[in-house]
Amino acid sequence: WQGIHLRDGRNELEFIVRDISNNEVKRFNKVLYYSGSPVKAEIVEQFSRLIADGVTVPKLAVRFYDQEGQLVRSGTTGQFTISEPYIAKEFAEAAQKESLVGLDRLKPQYTVGEHGIALIELQPTTQTGEIKLNFIFGAKFEQTVSAWLLPDFRNWIVVGLADATMGSNTLTGNSLAAQNDG
Repeated sequence: WQGIHLRDGRNELEFIVRDISNNEVKRFNKVLYYSGSPVKAEIVEQFSRLIADGVTVPKLAVRFYDQEGQLVRSGTTGQFTISEPYIAKEFAEAAQKESLVGLDRLKPQYTVGEHGIALIELQPTTQTGEIKLNFIFGAKFEQTVSAWLLPDFRNWIVVGLADATMGSNTLTGNSLAAQNDG
C-alpha cells in the first residue's frame, strides 16, 4: 500500500484482491480527496480569543480552503502580514532572540492543523480595534481577513472623594427628628 501518488483534488482508487490462481476475489473502489494549496481564508470566531487586555495572548483561528472549496490539509504552511500596531507572537519572540538585522524581511508563518484551521497568536496588547491579516496564496490569489479585538470586561473599583455639608437647610426646626433617625 505504499507508493501511491496522489494528485491535488479528487483521486479515484481501485483495489483488486486476487487469489493465488489470479482470480478476482474482491474489488474495492475508493474516492480520496487530496486538498490543494489554500486560496481562501476565513476567521473562525468560536475558536479565536479576541481580547486586548495587555496580558492575554490574542489568538485568531483562520480556516483555509482550496480552489475546490475543500478544507486545506493539515501541515500546509504559508506566510501572512498583519496590520499595525499588532505583532505576531512568533515575530516578537524572533526579534528578541535574533539581532535586528534582516527582521524587515521576516514574515510570520501559519501552519494549518485539524479541520483546516491555523491558530495565529499575537503579542499581548491593550490596543482594541480592527486587526487585518493579509494572506498571499501563490501568484494568483490574495485575501485580507479581519477581526475585532475587544477589551476584557472586568469588575471595577471606583474610588472617589466627596465634600458635603449636611443639614444646613433641612435640619432647621427638625433636629430632634434627625437625632431619632440616627
